[in-house]
Amino acid sequence: MTTVGAGQTVTAAHMNEALAGITPVVTTTTATIGTVASGYTVNDVRAATLCGGKLIDIDIYVNNTAAITATTGNINPDITIFTLNSAYWPTHTIPAVFGNGAVTGEAVINTDGTINLRSASDSLGAGTNIRVHATYIHT
Repeated sequence: MTTVGAGQTVTAAHMNEALAGITPVVTTTTATIGTVASGYTVNDVRAATLCGGKLIDIDIYVNNTAAITATTGNINPDITIFTLNSAYWPTHTIPAVFGNGAVTGEAVINTDGTINLRSASDSLGAGTNIRVHATYIHT
């Protein structure tokens, strides 16, 4: 990136160079973003990268075919619902939120790209639409 010093004029080229780093690149193709786990179908997926791929925003929207039981809030064992392609893998485990409009919970994005549901305010019946969201720094 070009540095503009004192007394220099900021040109359109300078602005375009700066904007190129913060303009999001949005991907909505499931195969490009990752793979849905068995027992789930994709309603929608989105991955946006900003700042040259260093800031990642993930939205996963799936439907489950089997009920998910939360006993006193815990989903045990954790359930993998989606695996991100390596371009989106975080360098450490990232907490995420999920919900269906009535039930909310915690999910995580692991360093191998798996997205796991960990805890929920209640059990989820079969045929539930589940949305997972996280934004994180990709180093």
